[in-house]
Amino acid sequence: MRPNLKNFSAKLFQKRNCPKLRCKIKEGKKITMPPADCRKNCDTQSACSIAGAFAIKRHKIKRLKGLPHKFPRAKYNIVLRFLPCRNLIFGMKKFSISAIFTICLWLCAAVSFAAPQKSGNWTIEGKVVTAPDGAIILSKGASATLSPKLNGGDFKDFELSFKARTINGATGFLAFHTDPDFSKGYKVAIDNSKTSKVWWRKTGSLIGVRNIVKRISEDGQWAQIDVKVSGNLVEIDINSHRLVEYAEPENPYRLPQNANMRLGKGGVALKCVSGDGIEIKDFKIKRLAATGKKVEAEPESADGVIALHQSDFPVLDYHVHLKGDLDSQKAKKQSLKYGINYAIAVNCGKDFPVNKDSLALEFLEKNKEEPYILAMQAEGREWMKLISKPVRNKFAYSFTDGMTFEDYDGNRVHLWKPNEVKIKDKEAYMDMIVEKICGVLGEPADIYANATYLPDALAPEYKKLWTKQRRQKVLDALARGGMALEISAKYNIPDAEFIKAAKARGVKFTFGSNNGDSNFGKLEYCIKIMRECGLTPEDMFNPNRGNR
Repeated sequence: MRPNLKNFSAKLFQKRNCPKLRCKIKEGKKITMPPADCRKNCDTQSACSIAGAFAIKRHKIKRLKGLPHKFPRAKYNIVLRFLPCRNLIFGMKKFSISAIFTICLWLCAAVSFAAPQKSGNWTIEGKVVTAPDGAIILSKGASATLSPKLNGGDFKDFELSFKARTINGATGFLAFHTDPDFSKGYKVAIDNSKTSKVWWRKTGSLIGVRNIVKRISEDGQWAQIDVKVSGNLVEIDINSHRLVEYAEPENPYRLPQNANMRLGKGGVALKCVSGDGIEIKDFKIKRLAATGKKVEAEPESADGVIALHQSDFPVLDYHVHLKGDLDSQKAKKQSLKYGINYAIAVNCGKDFPVNKDSLALEFLEKNKEEPYILAMQAEGREWMKLISKPVRNKFAYSFTDGMTFEDYDGNRVHLWKPNEVKIKDKEAYMDMIVEKICGVLGEPADIYANATYLPDALAPEYKKLWTKQRRQKVLDALARGGMALEISAKYNIPDAEFIKAAKARGVKFTFGSNNGDSNFGKLEYCIKIMRECGLTPEDMFNPNRGNR
């Protein structure tokens, strides 16, 4: 049965429970846009457009009844494939020539997006629409490339700024010194998702050389992004927080697939890779005069950190303390220099700096705007009583160890203090340590730190005392409790045998320096053992789990 094309009557389509929406189609009339406040507060994805001029949200539509069962859908599939609002067609009882004209407008708009088109100083590929507030919205797969003719030639030294907002977990990037295929130059990540599998490349990451773990901006919120390239130095700020200071050396370390990841000159572009779209507004760029000066750069030929970035492996030190001469400002500078993300942990427990909720909340409030992750080290066995669960859950994660406990004689023991370790029988004392560790692994912490640590009196016999049976007990308790396992750069523990056995049980891992001042390294042991044990990004603990 063919539809009657002579008696078309348009219908009013409304989103349920949205009195502000005024989106309507009337015969012989233009589309009336929904007000800006309706668009701003709507949580659905951008979808519709008329000749690419305006953006309307894909609203939940009351589907009309009366559609013929034998509607010749196949004859119109070329239209329907490109039509974002197919329900506008299938929801109609009758059709007219004016309806077909409206459909053709949609089709022309959709087809026009298939090939690059000019829009001011931008070359557009894919679906890019303009919002009422002046922002452009890049749909999945769409890109906008700045004309290299703007102020003359390819871009080399410059500074740029813009605001970006991700829609429903969208991801993308800003590319510079690039080509039409994005096969050279650098990319700056735009990703605020809590659920992304690649959780170590948040907004502001200089992908491949300085991947950023902490989410500075939230999904659905505007983020101010500032990028400056001068000589061999790349600087990236997100919401006025410096996240990247990368000085490219003369011979940077690059994997074969990243051979063209170099500074030079080229285009500037924006691209949406996944999700419901990325909104961009207030884009500004300014060329800078080339000075020829180069900033001193760290050599990369033997740098394990840059190798991790290049292989797309999370680079996070989960266990850093503001102690000794390491204050907040020095920690940020050191993190930028080494290219290692820091998680700053505060010691919480009996006889430690933070021993109640108010002090924990004070630490969180003081450091909430800092560009590092905030963690809690749970000390002793009383920590659960001293710090309440709601407060603990405000930290990104918590970690604890088996280094503090009461021995069989009721004495409080800190294993790192020789005067508190009273050993009569080494084997019996070792059995007690294992028992205490297994008890700790039943606590509600996220990570088991300083794993397999032994006091100075027992450490020389590490291999002998950590028998297969004792390892088995701890590993079973670890898997049962669901904690991740810290690989300690301070103590060079656990050994490869223990880590491989934990990996076989599905245990996740973290890297930790456990520093006492600013004099700590670049996770050398962690990187070495990671390679030896074949750990992958999927084996690492995700601090951006979003479940707190």
